[in-house]
Amino acid sequence: MVEEICGAEADLQQSPLDRYIGFAVHEADEKKVRLRFFNEGHGWDNPNGTTCGGIFYTMAASAMKKACLMKGKRVHLSDMAVNHLRPGFADMCITAEAEVIHDGRTTMLALCDFYDDKGKYLAHGKGTFLVKPTGEGAAD
Repeated sequence: MVEEICGAEADLQQSPLDRYIGFAVHEADEKKVRLRFFNEGHGWDNPNGTTCGGIFYTMAASAMKKACLMKGKRVHLSDMAVNHLRPGFADMCITAEAEVIHDGRTTMLALCDFYDDKGKYLAHGKGTFLVKPTGEGAAD
């Protein structure tokens, strides 16, 4: 599993946005990728005083992309949606768990579930990805 985490972490380090927001790879293998984000303070709040939905969207895209990578494929995001069930708040650790449910030759479909540090279900995401042709560069 250490090798898989290193692969997912290397992908995370190639994304300036992932690094800036502060995502961290907690677990990565062929079955699941887990990212964590500690929402320190109120820097990512929306006007309602809850965590901006864009954080969930960005985290879902990143986690699902890494789940595709763990299957040995580099991908482009084609379509994605996030359904919010509960808000995130300041000083909350948010975990995103992503898994691939369709591993096709040209497309992949992944799911992403979000939990707070008490295990409460926060949001659900689904993404469709286009598989990059072999030899295409790593940059998105």
